[in-house]
Amino acid sequence: MTTVDIQCTNCGSPVDRRRLDRRLAVVDCINCGTMVDLIKASGNSKLEVRKWVGETLEEQADVLPKKRVLAYKPKHFKAYKKAGEVEFHIPRSTAIRLFSYAVIVVLLIMAFASFRENNLLFGVLGIIIAAVLYYYGFMTEYRIKASRSSLSLWQSPSLFQKPINVPANRIKQIFVSKTATRHNNTLEQLIIHSASRETQTPIADAWSLRAILYDDSIHDVITHFPTLEEALFLEQELELQLGIRDAPVGSEVVSN
Repeated sequence: MTTVDIQCTNCGSPVDRRRLDRRLAVVDCINCGTMVDLIKASGNSKLEVRKWVGETLEEQADVLPKKRVLAYKPKHFKAYKKAGEVEFHIPRSTAIRLFSYAVIVVLLIMAFASFRENNLLFGVLGIIIAAVLYYYGFMTEYRIKASRSSLSLWQSPSLFQKPINVPANRIKQIFVSKTATRHNNTLEQLIIHSASRETQTPIADAWSLRAILYDDSIHDVITHFPTLEEALFLEQELELQLGIRDAPVGSEVVSN
């Protein structure tokens, strides 16, 4: 397989494997700067692309530290793509969703029992609380949209939160770092996702997606992914959409 087999998906120019970035199966077009997924653009098999990438790595072993391949979309991530932008819907963790579902079932059972005893007030109150928990607990998800011009993040459903928007030209790099999740008790393990005090006992590792701006400030994008693969996939896709060439970052995690 030669470089002529793969053309830029934007301008049609042949790609140059000397511009292969750390994601290994991605190259930026020297003509227009578009980030090109080699497997999708070439029509070749993954095996053929990996062979081509392997030849490139032998030539560029000292240029591509911490090498990694493209990550694949987790099944529970929803992706909506249209011209010039991509939007991801990311549900809350399975533990939180199951906990919310269990509480909703208990509330509905209690409400039904209240109605049978002609206690309308507690019955209606139980249904209202169950509906709110379903809407804001079970159904809650993160939404993130990336285009060539901006990166937007918000939580849905939310009546009060406005989307956070960052111009794409302010973002230098997106990376994944490990975060120790610390909690006091089982209930917090299920419903709290933020890092806690150093005096608490660590129970698990999680991974956070972060961004470095051109003023060298670092900001959390989405914190506490339960698996590394989820965070790496989102990092990869956002960088591809924003046109960011992947580069090493301190404290970055690139693979298992």
